[in-house]
Amino acid sequence: MQQTLIDIFVPGKPAGKKSPKFRRVGKFVSTYADPETVSREAEVRFYAATAYQNGETVRPPYVGAVHIRIEATFPIPTSFSKKKHEAALKHELLPIVTPDCSNICKLVEDAIKGVVIKDDNQVVNITISKRYGTNPGVRMIVVTVESDIEVQDTVLQADKVTDSIKPSI
Repeated sequence: MQQTLIDIFVPGKPAGKKSPKFRRVGKFVSTYADPETVSREAEVRFYAATAYQNGETVRPPYVGAVHIRIEATFPIPTSFSKKKHEAALKHELLPIVTPDCSNICKLVEDAIKGVVIKDDNQVVNITISKRYGTNPGVRMIVVTVESDIEVQDTVLQADKVTDSIKPSI
């Protein structure tokens, strides 16, 4: 039986996990995480932890298989003409912009690891979409799954949710 672990919205322009940075320290090269990635990951982790704990004292991370549904809504560029703006609101014009879907997924997985789920290897299915909208941010739904049939049902339900979203003009 499926259970929704979290259904949250993190406001702001969607961000993805960036590559590590390198610096030379004497004869050695060290790596460090991009500060913007660290900040955004912490923000997503805060929203996820708040939603997952839901007022409970301590709730351990879930240890079974999960499906993650991510809906990334990007702000409509001010440079768009009125016609392009309307097309973007109707999802006829899609955001072919950075970050790419895989980097958004990486950021989300790393942010909820240890908080909502024990490890990101528990993610057996991810569905992600990028759209333009008037309320930029990332919506994440994490659902438990116990079989491949449940994974397929979850994907179908997620598609129905996405199809039912009507743009507000």
